[in-house]
Amino acid sequence: GLNACLLFFGSLLFLTTVLVFKIFKTTYFILYIIVTYLTLQFSFDKKNCLLFSDSILGHLEVKDLNQENGPCRILSINAIVQSEMDLNTKQSLSNYIHVLESLIPFTDLPKDALVLGLGAGLSSNLLVQKNYRTSGIEFDERIIDAAKNYFYLDKRVETTCADARYFLNKCQKKYDLILVDVFKAEEQPSHVLTKESLEHLKNNLNDSARLYINWHGYLHSDIGLGTRILYQTLLSSGFQVKICSDSQNEAARNLIFVAALHPLKKLPLQLHEVIENTLLVNTDDLPLMEKYNALANKTWRLNYLRYYQNLN
Repeated sequence: GLNACLLFFGSLLFLTTVLVFKIFKTTYFILYIIVTYLTLQFSFDKKNCLLFSDSILGHLEVKDLNQENGPCRILSINAIVQSEMDLNTKQSLSNYIHVLESLIPFTDLPKDALVLGLGAGLSSNLLVQKNYRTSGIEFDERIIDAAKNYFYLDKRVETTCADARYFLNKCQKKYDLILVDVFKAEEQPSHVLTKESLEHLKNNLNDSARLYINWHGYLHSDIGLGTRILYQTLLSSGFQVKICSDSQNEAARNLIFVAALHPLKKLPLQLHEVIENTLLVNTDDLPLMEKYNALANKTWRLNYLRYYQNLN
């Protein structure tokens, strides 16, 4: 993997420096041993680890942990949890899944759903339970395999390994529900949520369909500017939009954007917070998400690491 290559390359550079410049001090050698040892401890810690994999798409782990409420299994990318499952019930422990459950009623007649960002497949399993014929799109083949092998992905979920926007550009089908959950670690791929992408996505929605977007919890001040840009981008793309969450605590919640082609009625867990105006819109020519979400993503990552490192 990448870690092994980097460690080997670093060791080779150290030895080359010693041989070429003929500089050898006991202190340098001791420091080299200490740094190598610590790197190995952090890089190859496999405690409770069921799966780990390094690639250009990031460091993936599936790991079992013990929480106060019992054992759980997590899927993480670059140490940021993407999915969390109760091992006893095989249900998601993520609050945003429970918000989705309250927003999406059971449908008597089967409908079609598309999930952009499969993750461990827990949201796709929920949609199957709600009587949706569900397709999951995931950019990382390793995550699809993890969902099937470790998180009990329902066999009725049709999976495709592809970039979300590329898939939509080629897709001719219309859906009754599209869920966008494209977090890669703590980051959101900007190109999937530009004005142009969202306008094209409307071609894949039935007239009464709803679009759901999972997002971090920050909404106000500088740290929430990226969220407000997404809100404005949805409006500029012709959507009617509401935001839902089960908490007022920005640092500990997820926001669910609910968008539709027609006005939405009052929704469960709908937020009534005043949203500060912004004229900024995320477009293909001027992608803004990386810049204006940077503070929120950094804070989100720090909070996650503090919490889950305590569990380890």
